[in-house]
Amino acid sequence: MKILPTSMSLLASIMSAAFLLGTPVEIYAYGSVYLYYAIAYIIGTYLTVNLFLPKYLQIKCTSIYEYLEKRFSLSVRTSVTSIFVVIYIIYMGVILYGPSLALSQITGLNLWMIVGFAGVICTFYTSITRTYGGMKAVIWTDVTQTVTMFLGVMLSIVFGFMDAGGIEKVFKTAIQGDRLNFINFDINPFTRYTFWNIICGGGLYFTAAIACLQTQAQRFLCVRDLRSAKRVAWINCFQFIFMLFLTACVGLLLYSKYQSCDPLQAKIISKADQLYPLFVTETLGKIPGLTGIFISCILSASLSSISSGINSIVTVIVEDIYKRIKTSSTISDQQQTIISKILSVSLGALTVCLACLMSYMGNHVLVIVFQIAGSFAAPILGVYLVGFFLRRVNSRSVLIAFFLCLIFQMWILIGSTLTIKQRVRSDGRLSLSIQESTPVDEYHEESFTIRNETNYSTVSTDVETLTWYNRSATETIDESGENTTHVNVQVVVTPNTLRVQIGKTYELTCIVHGDLADTHVYWIQEQPERRYMFALADDRIVSESQVILTIRVTLVHRGNIGEYKCIAEHEAGSTNTATVTMEEIAGYQQPVTWCSAGTKILQIIAPDTIDDDDVLIQCIGAKNKRIDWYLNNRLLVEEEPFQFDENILRIHPASKLCSGEYRCAVFDPTYREARRTLTFTREPSDCVSQAFNPPSPLFINEGMRQLIWSPSGYDFVHWTRDGDDERLPSNVYQIDHNLRIRKARPNDSGIYHCELRTADGVHINVSYEIQVQPTQTRHSFYGERLKITIPEPSINLQEGEDKTILYTIDSDEPVEIFWNRYTDQGYEPMPLTFTVEPDRLILHHATTDVTGIYHVIVRDSHLEVQQTLRINVIPRHQKEQRKWIEMSVRPSEIVIGPGEKVTVKCGVKGIEQYRVTWSVYSRSTQFPRFVSQQGNNIKIAPTDTTPDEPIYLQCQVDKPDAFRLCYAYVTVYVTDGERKKRNIPY
Repeated sequence: MKILPTSMSLLASIMSAAFLLGTPVEIYAYGSVYLYYAIAYIIGTYLTVNLFLPKYLQIKCTSIYEYLEKRFSLSVRTSVTSIFVVIYIIYMGVILYGPSLALSQITGLNLWMIVGFAGVICTFYTSITRTYGGMKAVIWTDVTQTVTMFLGVMLSIVFGFMDAGGIEKVFKTAIQGDRLNFINFDINPFTRYTFWNIICGGGLYFTAAIACLQTQAQRFLCVRDLRSAKRVAWINCFQFIFMLFLTACVGLLLYSKYQSCDPLQAKIISKADQLYPLFVTETLGKIPGLTGIFISCILSASLSSISSGINSIVTVIVEDIYKRIKTSSTISDQQQTIISKILSVSLGALTVCLACLMSYMGNHVLVIVFQIAGSFAAPILGVYLVGFFLRRVNSRSVLIAFFLCLIFQMWILIGSTLTIKQRVRSDGRLSLSIQESTPVDEYHEESFTIRNETNYSTVSTDVETLTWYNRSATETIDESGENTTHVNVQVVVTPNTLRVQIGKTYELTCIVHGDLADTHVYWIQEQPERRYMFALADDRIVSESQVILTIRVTLVHRGNIGEYKCIAEHEAGSTNTATVTMEEIAGYQQPVTWCSAGTKILQIIAPDTIDDDDVLIQCIGAKNKRIDWYLNNRLLVEEEPFQFDENILRIHPASKLCSGEYRCAVFDPTYREARRTLTFTREPSDCVSQAFNPPSPLFINEGMRQLIWSPSGYDFVHWTRDGDDERLPSNVYQIDHNLRIRKARPNDSGIYHCELRTADGVHINVSYEIQVQPTQTRHSFYGERLKITIPEPSINLQEGEDKTILYTIDSDEPVEIFWNRYTDQGYEPMPLTFTVEPDRLILHHATTDVTGIYHVIVRDSHLEVQQTLRINVIPRHQKEQRKWIEMSVRPSEIVIGPGEKVTVKCGVKGIEQYRVTWSVYSRSTQFPRFVSQQGNNIKIAPTDTTPDEPIYLQCQVDKPDAFRLCYAYVTVYVTDGERKKRNIPY
């Protein structure tokens, strides 16, 4: 076989579903110290290459345990072979249970049904490949499965980073949570992961796993010579380390998403191995096909490991056991085929049975794999090392030491498994939380604690004086129809009445006293049409006569506000109850946080009719997501009266003008939205003028341009100017609902009136003041040059891509930067997917709606310059797309003196046929006599005559069927000799 496929097959046999599901959980819980296993794997590979492979290839064996017979005796070979069969049958049960648990989390199907189907598929698939394809078919199938594993993990990483807000944010969160804890040289053997126990224990573990188990070692026997086998080992080492770092990235993504909401503590999942599948369902769940790829990834890891195990076990049973019973001359190929099929089916059935027992193990699957493999593989490794280095040791001594080591390892394994719930020790697990919504940990008769996720409030008092506790037993009806009372049990709830706020989380605690024999205690919520029974967040027996039960009501809404009952039901039929009544607190809620794991449905929380000046609208289900708010299908920007705070929209001042349909939209990465129609009853106040952008009064300099945005939510907007005719000046005009000023003049100053009218007839007139400050004749001085440069003026992006557009501003003074989007209706604010910074424009998760032209205006106290940016977003799955025209003009700024000559070149990309036109962008539309166009370029050769002002030249590229029209500007400063020497522009 070739080297690369063999190395990938070796990786598939080592990297099981337990590794893919367990490694992210270990990084999530214990940090990046786990990555020292990369060094341990290098040590294991080095020992395998230099100690084991030369021995195996020298004797040219089919089963690696033939070496033990040649070195010691047949009894040693048979003993080690038997232990290998036992260890790998148990191991296959573990790795079948792991992916079944993941599929159950993703699909919602019954766990044991999935175990049965997966076992049948693995058994059938292995029998087919072994019978009709041999080892070659197994290897090439493993190659396909390895590629699927890499694809599934990498997709979850890519979309995980997009969901988390970028790589920088994930690693910043990991640093804050101490998840990048590489430096850990603690010598405490009870700490789970340190440098020393990973290097020592992990190095020996991987040596045993790679070199001493038939499933892995038989891959080395498929190549032609020792050199090829060594290359297979080292290529496999690189592949394993690469996959280890990929799964470590997944672990950091898990911590970034669930750092304050551990799903295991919050009872959202029951096993740690369900954490990665939960992350996949929330991150990739709404993208068609991606969840299926992840399922294929997990199944591929399981299939490859089980296939390798069954093939190896069948091989060693036939070669090391069956052929020893019968001579090889009496066994035909047909008999071997029948025996192999029977063994494959039997092993598959046994694997399914063992997988059903794995749910009773206390740890998750990766820890179980390490425990089982370490317990059985270590004695096997010891036998080989004795054979290599101690030549005087005979077979009897080896067998005694081998079985004593097995007994000792089994004692440790069984003891640790049986006492896992009683052992309390610090094993290096890092801190996790569920945002303070943990179950009640301690109960005292002197005090009770009422908890919610955002605030703790403690009520400490004597139990006997708590009059609001329901302590009395409840009347019941016996079989004879007479009222009886079950006086041996008392039910106490805390509190009796609970005032709740929408969107928060609360705990209800029930304490049951008395004779609890044959008594079942549970919580229910009763509503007129249905009855809910809740799972218990805490079920702990404090003593033989007392039980504490706590339920958690998460994300309170009007559907789960009501009466909750704690019932103590005796088998004889009598019941005792205590009731907690939830009451909603009137008013609007402050921003809160909650555990968002599993939340996929958006909900807008607000009253339908509002009569308040300060209103908070909350979008439930969008924790840590970027939210776009819309009013009547118009995107809201953060300006009065609208303010944004995470998932909260604040409206202040609120009035009838804010009525309409509100929509919150989330991209994570698929689109989700919630709509709610709200009616405001408060009359508008005089401060509505502050809702304009920019607010009144407006002060601008002469010659500047300005766009004034009117408040949103109006069907009719009309602008007039204070005066007799009420007409707007010639250079001031209305675009849609907004007011546009082009080249402001001093006589444009005055009071403007904006008439606003809504669909329901609300009418208001708002005054807006504009003051244009005249600019005196400016004289040139040093530093009066303002310039903005965008290296990439035309950008083509794929849908969903993030992009950072850098630009530089050359100015000696403080500047103002204004970004706007240009449409057919004029200028609009930038979409919320953009973030503007002083030197860059950041686009988050590009959508096709982002395609368009964007203008940036830079101003200082004297000058104003502008530049254009074109963005084209290519939809997903689109094979061919039309791109922007890319043009460049060099140089874009020229300082030239009399007698000099400069050629400005225009370069165009993206089209074949085009036309370049140069023109003057200044008061005079005629070319100066010292400027001439030559093809696509222009030549500048000034004479002694100096112009009165800088010359602005415009280069325009045009084509009838072009996607967009491109143009650029060149600024020419003509100076005399003295100013030229000092490099001072005119």
